[in-house]
Amino acid sequence: MDEVEVSCPVCGEANYMSAEEYDTLAEGDVMDCPSCGATLEVVSIEPLELLVVEGDLHEFYVDCPRCETQIAISADEEGEPVTCENCGFTFVPDWSEVHEDEGEPEYLN
Repeated sequence: MDEVEVSCPVCGEANYMSAEEYDTLAEGDVMDCPSCGATLEVVSIEPLELLVVEGDLHEFYVDCPRCETQIAISADEEGEPVTCENCGFTFVPDWSEVHEDEGEPEYLN
């Protein structure tokens, strides 16, 4: 079965849907990103354009250093400790990469 890659405009993750499901998309359809949970509306089919209906474009994503679970954090939390909901590990994310890569996707490691 063929799959089509659909990148989330919020988290940048590549998500995949079956070609059959992709062919049924229509303008105005709404879907949720399986990676970050953002709600996206199909604005255009050719090319595929998605509008963020619900989800924060100013969120950043960091992987938990212990279990590698992806965690959404906001700029308001800079310098604050974050607790992973999956494993309970508390850490302070490294924000230096965000400040260095102003034009790059908003992603923390």
